[in-house]
Amino acid sequence: GLADDFLNTPNLYVTLSAHRHKKLLELISLASSTTNQENAKKYYNIALSYWLPEFIPLNEMQQLSAVEQALKIMSDPNYMHLTIKEISKQVGYTPEHLTRLFQKENVGSPSQIFLDLKMSNARLLLIQTELTVEEIAKTIGIDSLSHFYRIFKKFFNKTPSAIRKG
Repeated sequence: GLADDFLNTPNLYVTLSAHRHKKLLELISLASSTTNQENAKKYYNIALSYWLPEFIPLNEMQQLSAVEQALKIMSDPNYMHLTIKEISKQVGYTPEHLTRLFQKENVGSPSQIFLDLKMSNARLLLIQTELTVEEIAKTIGIDSLSHFYRIFKKFFNKTPSAIRKG
């Protein structure tokens, strides 16, 4: 499948950190295994947004479009706590204008993409770490535990503890 192709093409991920490489493979596996076309497309798009910015050094950020800059920030696990407003400010636009730029490039809404990235990160943290659900929620910028559970259940059709158990 696609995940195998990715694994067997080392030059593709030579610049990926081990963390990002693992995350990317997870997303590609999710996309490959789902029977729901819309979910598969969503996972592939998230995987792309993780993968493409990896090849752009931070010192070249100013050469990126605002959408590419925003995607690079959103896909970085260290910035999951930011808001769309803060990300917009970092790339020099209002949240409304950034949304228009995303729509113009047919990427989807910044808030939906960011939520997808956050939830994918949360799922990986559940599987790969011993962090509590509350710590994971805070890590991805969601302060309300009940809100996190609601979003997580809606996104994956499973509770965080069911995902953690495998």
